[in-house]
Amino acid sequence: MTTPHGESADKRAWLLAMIPVAVIAAFAELGTAVLNNSTLPIYYNIGLGIAQSVFPLLMIPFFVSEGLFKLPFGVLSDKFGRKPLMLLGTTVTIFTPIAMVLIHRHGGSVTKGTLFALAGLRLLDGLGGAALWPALYSYVGDVIKENRRNAALSLLNGVYMAALSLGFLAGGLVDDYFGPVFTGDSTLSTQLMVARRQSSQSIGHLVRAVGHRLHPNHLQAETHHPLMASISQQPVIVRVPAAVDPLFHSLSRPEHYFPSFFLVSVLFAICSCTIVIGLKNPRPSNPHHDEHHFSWLDFKTAVQSVPQYMILAFVAFFGIGCIAPLVKLYIVREFHIPEHQVGVLMLGPTCIIGGIVLSTCNLADKYGKILFVRGGFSICALGLWLIPLLHFRHGPEIGFVIVASIIGVGAGWAVPSWTALLTTICTDKSRGTVIGAVSTAQGVGMLFGFAVGPWLATLAGQMAPFFAAAFFVSVGAIMAFLLIHEQKKPIELMNHG
Repeated sequence: MTTPHGESADKRAWLLAMIPVAVIAAFAELGTAVLNNSTLPIYYNIGLGIAQSVFPLLMIPFFVSEGLFKLPFGVLSDKFGRKPLMLLGTTVTIFTPIAMVLIHRHGGSVTKGTLFALAGLRLLDGLGGAALWPALYSYVGDVIKENRRNAALSLLNGVYMAALSLGFLAGGLVDDYFGPVFTGDSTLSTQLMVARRQSSQSIGHLVRAVGHRLHPNHLQAETHHPLMASISQQPVIVRVPAAVDPLFHSLSRPEHYFPSFFLVSVLFAICSCTIVIGLKNPRPSNPHHDEHHFSWLDFKTAVQSVPQYMILAFVAFFGIGCIAPLVKLYIVREFHIPEHQVGVLMLGPTCIIGGIVLSTCNLADKYGKILFVRGGFSICALGLWLIPLLHFRHGPEIGFVIVASIIGVGAGWAVPSWTALLTTICTDKSRGTVIGAVSTAQGVGMLFGFAVGPWLATLAGQMAPFFAAAFFVSVGAIMAFLLIHEQKKPIELMNHG
């Protein structure tokens, strides 16, 4: 029987163990969100003038490498420990954003060589993500007891989702405030004064932000503006007329987006330092550990052991991938707001999701992880259906905030319970391999969804990807009820003796 003192000490122990993990997850996901969701869609389309239909092709290498290499990197983390793989993953993305800055075009059209270089750098970023995330989640399974694991992963997922939501705001703010320095339209001292003055008024602005413009005289984005008119028509290439105001002319230059690239490098540098200083390097207690090596037998055993998890992961994340590259452009078109206000709009859902998810993070450990997987996917699917069905159409932003919150709460319950479930159905010797196998299916689903979503938008309108996302996540929810059940015997790979 656990005494109150023992319960308190146990809670304190897992919270202390999770602090560095949460820091790594927060900064790594914030950096990834800034790069993937905030900066690159606008940088490619407006800054470089690359066709919108080409953008998914530049992102596909990221999802290919991240998806396909999670399994082998998971196996390597079983052999060498979680810490070296995490450090490898974060270190890669310190340098790739800087390389993107160095290869930007100098006038004229973007060459094929530039496109191949950008795609190659995205491939390296995907390898970094493949090394980091399975090792990070496996690390939680290694150092946190099973009775606290869902709470720990819920905390981790809450941090992850908060960072994901803040990516829009962080990327937009640093570009809006310091992009003019790189384009030569302002000096650093001037922009620091602007940032200091506006930050002193930030609380009042944030309170009024939902449904209103943050700065009425700053970054006006009316529908009659040439840039916004082009965006609202779903262009193939956005071309900003020379006669527009200087600020929008600045937005059309690649240098305007350089601050967010440097921000990503700094965030991943912080992750690397935290990994070195704050983490242990526990290895699975395997007496034949040194004999372990990657083999297709491991892959075959992992696939045969968790096919239902892999199929569900593919289907659900295919749906999510359909809308992943389009969310920011959808918000800009729907509510006609400038870039950084997208991040402000997402603060409402972030606070709601964080409050609900963190306050209920220990319930899955008490009432069952499978229950929260099923319920979470179902709630997420409901929220996704509401977006195309309600189709806010320049309506109040508060409706979108509510629906986004529903989706976020569903995902906030499903994803950590899903990950915690994966850590419990296998032994510590095979945890990295099994999580890697399921993560590979998840990544492949995201890859196909990412490719199909923009194509659907071009073919059938901007709401078509949201219908597809709602449908496939609903199928995933049904599969969770039909295929996911309690597993009595943990998975043990053949090659682990």
